[in-house]
Amino acid sequence: MSAGNNIGFVRVMRSHDYNQFEVCLPFNAELGQANPEWVNLLRIDAAKLVDKAVADYDRMKYVMHARDTLSHGDINDHRKDVEDILTVAPERRSPEQKALVTALKNYDHFHGNDYEYDYREDEP
Repeated sequence: MSAGNNIGFVRVMRSHDYNQFEVCLPFNAELGQANPEWVNLLRIDAAKLVDKAVADYDRMKYVMHARDTLSHGDINDHRKDVEDILTVAPERRSPEQKALVTALKNYDHFHGNDYEYDYREDEP
């Protein structure tokens, strides 16, 4: 707890998949929040937030991997799905639907360009 202002912090850190996840929640001793029960509740809330962050990270890592590894056959199989997804408002799409739309756009962009570009040729 800081000396002059009676404010402290509950910090929960977790390492997962070579990443650090950290949540820091403040409390104020002047408001009676420095008792052990209050601090423990803050610690539990911080731990739940960290667990949620790790779960979101794992889910998005899976989605990104699936998006990046779609093959030519998979893309053609999913074109109808993407057409259906595009009829849904963007804010109502699930992360998986957004990833599939992005995968199709990326696939079409990178496979629609027949030129070979090497950025090293631009160097002096």
